Amino acid sequence: ASNMGGYQDFNFPLAEIAPYVAEFASKTGVPVGGVDFIWEEKEADVKKTPFTLEVSPTSDINPPAPSSWTKTYAEFKHNPGYHNAYLAVRRQWSDLM
Repeated sequence: ASNMGGYQDFNFPLAEIAPYVAEFASKTGVPVGGVDFIWEEKEADVKKTPFTLEVSPTSDINPPAPSSWTKTYAEFKHNPGYHNAYLAVRRQWSDLM
């Protein structure tokens, strides 16, 4: 989606989307993993049901690109700074668990 000019926001409101995530996990039988949800609007009403792009029962969370990043997220994933950002976000989530 980002390759086609879609907007990405990694500051998603977990408490607001938690009911849909729980319903999705129950319906799909995938209790742990990663899923890409999208809404059509940049300022989306996250209480509306999103579109689901992909589901992975073994996925990790992706780190956000730096605020100064102007290229696509796919290009960020091939940038030398991606690896350190990935490790940092995994550490952050591990510490929260």
